[in-house]
Order: sequence, then structure tokens, then C-alpha cells
Amino acid sequence: MERKRLVVSYENLPSEVIEAIIRKYPDGYQNHVIKVQAGPNTFHAVTVDLDEVSYLVKVKVKVDKMDKFLEDSVLGADDEIKEDEKAFEAAQDDHGGDE
Repeated sequence: MERKRLVVSYENLPSEVIEAIIRKYPDGYQNHVIKVQAGPNTFHAVTVDLDEVSYLVKVKVKVDKMDKFLEDSVLGADDEIKEDEKAFEAAQDDHGGDE
């Protein structure tokens, strides 16, 4: 049986999922955040799997405005999209399906 997949904001998680996140990321999840493109919207998330449900948990991320400004000035729109796609694919390869 395939696991149910849910996308949930961190603020709306049940305590059992928060506990699973703490077990999976004992040193914090800051180095495991992936950027997810959902249509015209972008959000940041971490993954966590329970027995019956795989969660994509939306988390808040502080973005340095100067870094974003420099990135926008250096990369063209097409290059930025390609870099985001590469980062997402790399994050999926590194963290896909592991608990």
C-alpha cells in the first residue's frame, strides 16, 4: 500500500509529526530545506515519513535580501529558473524517500 502524501504548514502539524521531525533532524532541519515550485508559487519545505503518511512540511525561511538582490542582478530570469530546478532535483536525489 502506498503512503498518503500531504503538504502541511509547520504551524498546523499534529504533535506526532513534530516529534518525527525532531527525531529525523536532531541537529535542526536548516540544512535539509528544499525549495518547492508549485505552479506560480514557491515555498520551502522539509520531508518526513510516518507509517501511513509522507509529509511535505512547509517551513518559514529567512532569506537575506542582499543575497537575493545579488542573485537577481547576476542571473537572468531563465538562468534563475534553471538553477532552481537543478537545486530541487539535487534535493530530491539527496533526500528522496529516506527517513
